[in-house]
Amino acid sequence: MKIFGNLTLKRGCVARCLLSLLLLASATVAAAHLSIAPAQEDAYSRGREILRKAVEAAGGVETFRNIKNFTIVTQNEIKGRQTTMLLKVTETILAPDKTRQVMELEQGTRVQVLNGRDSWKQINRDVSPLSSLEKKEMQRGLFRDAIILFSRFDSTDLEIKHFADETLGGVKYYVLQVKNQTGDFFKLYIDALTNLIYKKTYQGAAEAGLATLEEVYSDYKKVEGIQIPYHTIVRANGRQFIEAVVLEVRINTDLGGEFFYRK
Repeated sequence: MKIFGNLTLKRGCVARCLLSLLLLASATVAAAHLSIAPAQEDAYSRGREILRKAVEAAGGVETFRNIKNFTIVTQNEIKGRQTTMLLKVTETILAPDKTRQVMELEQGTRVQVLNGRDSWKQINRDVSPLSSLEKKEMQRGLFRDAIILFSRFDSTDLEIKHFADETLGGVKYYVLQVKNQTGDFFKLYIDALTNLIYKKTYQGAAEAGLATLEEVYSDYKKVEGIQIPYHTIVRANGRQFIEAVVLEVRINTDLGGEFFYRK
């Protein structure tokens, strides 16, 4: 499968979706049956309250605020319609706007970097700017990242709304809608009992014609004081597309001054 010519990495903390491969997913997602959230004027304060409980359950406010950078290494199985591909991804994030993704495949290695307003990619030895779509998707990925969200859960730049309550498989979940100032948004399903994130849903890039994406998290383990889901399933339009397993987590390492710059 040729992928290096048109490749974009989409991020959700442990599953880094390849944008071009997401076009392979085409199954229809069934409509969810939701119970309406409380009165509109209470939905936002309730949303903040639920999100704070999620932060506390995952490690605590101060723990997340003390995270300056983190690296997560995952082994990903990407399922196409006729083929399956293994992909190792190492992503390093420096809040609030820097991320470096290294993708290792049999065909070679690809690096994608978002360094504030600057962005670039390296495919084997060739270095070039990211396309506008690739750059935008990396920015959206940072916005959706749970560790970044938990470190700034009380930011006035974010609109947190208690969207609904939903019961799946006998388990009650609080559904929150998180929206930023540019209009991007996603939904979090938070377990009402444990207050840990069960799944995240969002719309793929409209420019690529993508529909609903869903990341389902499990196998939480505590790493340096925070809860990390070690297993993630990614579905595109209801069809399983990626299965990711965390291999390694590093927090607050010495990255050096040129880590996000072009070599």
